Amino acid sequence: MARSGRALAVTALAVLAFAGCRNVQTPAGYVGYVTQGAILGKSRFYALQSGPTSSGLGWLLSVINVSVTPYTYTEDFTADNAVLSRRTYARDEVQKLNGLEIKDRITEVGDAIAKRMATLTKDTPFAVISAVVGNIQYPKEVADAVAEKMAATQVLERKQTEIEIEQREAQKRVVQAEGIGKAMAIINERLTSQYLQHEAIEAQKAMVGSPNHSTVYLPVGPMGVPLVGTLEHGK
Repeated sequence: MARSGRALAVTALAVLAFAGCRNVQTPAGYVGYVTQGAILGKSRFYALQSGPTSSGLGWLLSVINVSVTPYTYTEDFTADNAVLSRRTYARDEVQKLNGLEIKDRITEVGDAIAKRMATLTKDTPFAVISAVVGNIQYPKEVADAVAEKMAATQVLERKQTEIEIEQREAQKRVVQAEGIGKAMAIINERLTSQYLQHEAIEAQKAMVGSPNHSTVYLPVGPMGVPLVGTLEHGK
């Protein structure tokens, strides 16, 4: 009888132990906060597990699964009731900036939100990795103002480019005129009577050696070359 009682007691303990063991599950996109209970005393933190996973068999284990899947929300600035909440970290940080500067400082807004969230979750099982601000939609009036400013900036840039082109063209014409003037000065210096006579003789030599036509040459100056100079009327 004693042996039978002991066997029954061991079996009962085994059944109780098996019944108290659990393999808690955490699905994909969730983080599980696993605690371990106690028959006597208090429950305690056991582990964190990222899904999809399970803890394996453990004594009196339980889990609270928290979604860590990112969700995107759009907050319209058109009316007070058109936002997810009347006051949010995103709205607070955005309102600190000039309306036309927000698009260029989205990263700063996200960093500020992440810092405030980290302060909020301090000393809790939650850890804020980052906060991403994907898009900030301006009201129509602000969007129109931004578009007009961009259009005006483009017009100014185009006009500035046109001015620079005209300045370069003007500089080009000045350089060309200076070059022509210098060339004319050189030509005027070299167009002496002797130079022109030399060129005339060379032309006559070229014509004499040509078989394609006959040339009649009438010498009109000393040594049979053309006269170069200004003739007075009547002479």
